[in-house]
Amino acid sequence: MSARPARTGRVRDAVCGAILSALCLGAASAAAQAEAAPAPANATANAYGNGWSCDSGFRRVGDACQRINVPENAYLSDRSYGRGWECAHGFRRSADACEAVPVPENGYLDSSGSAWACDRGYVAHGRDCAMIDVPENGFLTDTGRGRGWACERGYRAVGSACQAIKLPPNAHLNHFGHGWECNRPYRKVGASCVTR
Repeated sequence: MSARPARTGRVRDAVCGAILSALCLGAASAAAQAEAAPAPANATANAYGNGWSCDSGFRRVGDACQRINVPENAYLSDRSYGRGWECAHGFRRSADACEAVPVPENGYLDSSGSAWACDRGYVAHGRDCAMIDVPENGFLTDTGRGRGWACERGYRAVGSACQAIKLPPNAHLNHFGHGWECNRPYRKVGASCVTR
């Protein structure tokens, strides 16, 4: 019966020792924070007293806060990496500056604001927007790639023209309208439709 109270006493002593140790460490940590160096110019102490952070527009360099040099036509980026600034819409980075994006006639700034695209009916040709020459029986497409035009149903592109599709007897235009298929029960052999 006497072993039980001794064991309880050892557990109590261990728990009390752990609590006292935590209290002492906490007091030492608070004392160390109180003695820590104050925040440098253009910085703010962290809420819990465990250091400091540079104010907006400044970046930490060693134990100081250095001003971020933002060029004309740029803004601060709130990122802790990189330059710390981005060019405004309509401008793009050139070394440590922001230069206007040159937009050609019949062009516009794209959604990024750092590049341009051509108006509908025009295609990029070097630094210009050239008019798309749509052939007879053709129409403009909405894609910014390729020729910028397609042939109407019943015609196919041959070079820079739209040529009528010649249907052999017992044939019809295919689903896309730019080729042909044989009617049933005929089958395609070369350029004609023959019975099986």
